[in-house]
This record gives sequence, C-alpha cells and structure tokens, in this order.
Amino acid sequence: MSDNYLQNIATVGASGNVGASTIKHLLQINPNISITIITRESSKAMFPDSPQTTVRKGSYNDPAFLESAFQGHDLAMFTLSFEATKGQTSLIDAAAKAGVEWIIPNEYSGDGNNEKWSTGVPLVQDKIAARRQIQELAKEHAGLKYIAVATNPWTELSINSGMFGLDVPHRSATLFSDGGRFNSTSAGQVGLGIARLLSLPITSSSNPRASLQHYANTYVYLSSFSITQQDLFNSIKKATKTNDVDWKLETMSIQDRIREFKGKFEEGDFWAGAALSYCHYMGEGLGGDYESKAKDDRKVLQLKEEDLDAVVKGALAASG
Repeated sequence: MSDNYLQNIATVGASGNVGASTIKHLLQINPNISITIITRESSKAMFPDSPQTTVRKGSYNDPAFLESAFQGHDLAMFTLSFEATKGQTSLIDAAAKAGVEWIIPNEYSGDGNNEKWSTGVPLVQDKIAARRQIQELAKEHAGLKYIAVATNPWTELSINSGMFGLDVPHRSATLFSDGGRFNSTSAGQVGLGIARLLSLPITSSSNPRASLQHYANTYVYLSSFSITQQDLFNSIKKATKTNDVDWKLETMSIQDRIREFKGKFEEGDFWAGAALSYCHYMGEGLGGDYESKAKDDRKVLQLKEEDLDAVVKGALAASG
C-alpha cells in the first residue's frame, strides 16, 4: 500500500460480469492502481490491454502458483461463478499465506448480516463459510480482513431469467401477495461501486466513514434502487408497450413458494435453491430491504440511484 491507498490488487474471475465491470471502472477512475488478473492456463478470455493490468496464468490447484501470484498485493478480489464459490477456499488460503491484507470474497448477493436472509437461503452457506475462513486465518496472519459486497439480485440478469416471477417472452407473471420492497443493483452499478470502494483511503481521520477500514469484516451495500415487484412489472409493461390484459396473471404467496422450493431443494434441485434466494429478496421482512444501509454507502461511494425504466429498457433490448 502506498500513501494510505491500495496500490496493487489481484483478481480471480475477471472475465465474469462483476470482474469485467469492476476492472473497466477501475481503469477509468483510478490511474494509480495496478491490477493482476489471475486466470487458468487454459483460459481464452480477453482482458483489457492496459499498462495497469498484468495477466498471470496457472492452475488453481497449484498452491505454489497461487501464492506466488498473490505475492506483493494489498487486496485479492474473487468474482467467480456461483457454482465455483466453494473453489475460493484454496484461493483464500493462498492469499493469506502471500501476505494479502484485504480479501473481497465471492459474495455479490444478499445481506449476510441479516439473520432471516442468512438462515433462510441455503445457497449462501458457502459464502458464510468463506468469511469465517478469513477470520480464522486472521488469527495466524495478523491484519487479514474481508469486505463483503452485498448487491441483492442483479437487475438485468434477473429480469431476463424470469427470476422476479415475470416471464417477459411468454407474457406470464406470478405476482406475490406478500411481497415487499427490496434492493436491486444493475451490473454497471456493481462494477462502479466496487471500483469506488477500492479507491477509498485505507483510513481517514477526517471522515472515518469514507475509508476501507470502516468496511473491515463487514458489508458494503450496493443498490441501484429500492423497488417492489409491482414497480418492476409496471416498468416492464411500459417498455414492452403492454397492459395487464396482454399477460397471463397468477397471484400466489411467497410463503407458499418457499415451502414448494424448499422441498425441491432438499430433493437435490439446485435451481430451487436459487428460487429460494429470490423469495427472500422479494418477501416482506425476509432480508431483501437494506435501503437504510445502502443509502449511506451510496453517499460514501458517490453513487446515484438509477432510473428503473432505463435499466429495464436496456435489459430487454440486450436480451433481444
């Protein structure tokens, strides 16, 4: 670290949605940071060609390679696919042994500080385990800490996958009678938010709230907007120039949906676990509303609330 700012960061998973967006924004706003992109030897992914970026290729199963790749870095960021979350265990070990002080683990979902969210969503247990792993390693590697990034559902991906209960291509909507407000973040806002986070000073005596140290071993809360399912549905109808009569509408309870998908998940249906996540995002009082936290972090990171109609229109256009 130099002059109280991060100078060298390493990232694993840089070709994915979060990684690519973060690197793009970092290169735009922070000319003083160097980025090492760690990737598999077999990777064909293309990365930004910049004096600020270096690519290291090797095997994630080779501890010596990983430790060498993490050497000399202030922070390691993991932006892996959801299915690869368990794989970050060896990455965390290697980063700690290499002397990395800050780790951004593979989170990018809900509020792990909310008990209803963290106990009600089975797919986040590996993320909880990763945070605990870092805290245990800190007993041996003094100064090691994490910053977890809460994003709630990614807006564009969730719209186009139908996970909000709104199937645009088939004009079918399942509307939840017990839904509430929840936060959601666009892909661009996720990347910009993380880039702004990594550009904060390590400590600040004049404004401790606007420092990395404030977020040590807790969450930063990113959000584009606080919305309801009905807000989304109205915006989608506006973008598609449709009305209720053009849609097949069904009303159901999120609690009924939780019981349904919990049973399927226990039978081994992975995607039922993803559906349970959305139930907790969207259900009243189930952990999806963290606006009181996000509004403070928006101020620190100088992020603006986005226009829902514009994001929805862009998402639908991108999906073809």
